[in-house]
Amino acid sequence: MIKNTFLLMSFLMLMAMDAHADEVSAAPKIGFRLNNGLLTNSGTSSGSSTTFGGLNPYVFVPVNPVIGFGAAYNIDFDFSGGSVPLKGFDVFARYYYWNTASKITETFGDSKSVRLDRYSAYALFEVGTRSYFVGNEAGLPVAEQSGDSSIIDIGTGIDYRISSSFELNAELNIGLMSFAGSDSRVKISGNLLKIGVGYLF
Repeated sequence: MIKNTFLLMSFLMLMAMDAHADEVSAAPKIGFRLNNGLLTNSGTSSGSSTTFGGLNPYVFVPVNPVIGFGAAYNIDFDFSGGSVPLKGFDVFARYYYWNTASKITETFGDSKSVRLDRYSAYALFEVGTRSYFVGNEAGLPVAEQSGDSSIIDIGTGIDYRISSSFELNAELNIGLMSFAGSDSRVKISGNLLKIGVGYLF
C-alpha cells in the first residue's frame, strides 16, 4: 500500500512538473501616487528644494509575470518658492525580483488558475523629461525663466495587495543622472519617496 501510494505521488509530481500553461497573462494596472522628497539642481545655478504632495499618475503593463513597462506623469511643487518647478513624462521598466508583477492568470485548456501574491518587490529603471520654471526673477523675460531637461532614475519599490483589484505602492526613486536641455544652468533631478494606490484590471 505504501509503495503504491509513493508511486502514485511520484507520478503526480512528474505530471505537475511537466504541466505547462497554454497561456499566461499578467493584469495591467493604473495608479496614482504622491511624490515627496528633495529636488536638486546640479547645473551651473545649483540649489535644492523640498517637494511634498507632487502628483504622479501612472500606467503599468506587464509583458510576463516579472517584467513590465509603464508611463507616468509628474507634477512637483516647490512650497518654499510657491511655484511648480517641475512637470513632465516618464517611461520606465520594472523587474520584480520578489514574487510577481501583478495578478497572474494561467490557462490550462478549459480551466484557469489565478495567482495573486500579497507582497511583491521590484527594481526600477526610468527615463524622462522635465519642463521647469525657475521663478519670477527680476529682469529676466519669461522665456529665460523656463526650459526643459532630461533625467535617468533608478529605484526600488513594494506592492502590497489589499484585494484582488487594489494594491498599495511605495517606491524609492533616486535621480541617477540629469542633462541640461535649453539652459546649462538647470539640470534638475529628484530623490523621491512615492506613495499611492493602484488598480489591477
